[in-house]
Amino acid sequence: MTGSRQGGAFVPDSNVTLSVGIQDSGMSGAPQVLLTCHLRQLKLPTVMREDDKAAPECARDGVDHPRYLLRLLEYTQRARTRSSAN
Repeated sequence: MTGSRQGGAFVPDSNVTLSVGIQDSGMSGAPQVLLTCHLRQLKLPTVMREDDKAAPECARDGVDHPRYLLRLLEYTQRARTRSSAN
C-alpha cells in the first residue's frame, strides 16, 4: 500500500482502498473479491456496503487504520440496532 505518514497516522494515496489488507499477488481484483466473500460469510453486509464510502473519507481526514475499522464497526452496530428495533 502506498501513502504517507501525517501526524503519526498513515494516509494512503487516494487511489488505494483501505479495506484491502492483502497484498495484490498480480491477480487484478482478487483481494476485493476475497474481501467481499469473507464479509458475506461473516454476515457483515454493512461493512461491505459502507467500505467504499468510509475508505476515501478516512483517507481524506487522515484517519489511521484502527479508527477506520472502528468507523465501519460503528456503522454496523447502528444498522443492527435499527434492524432489531423494527
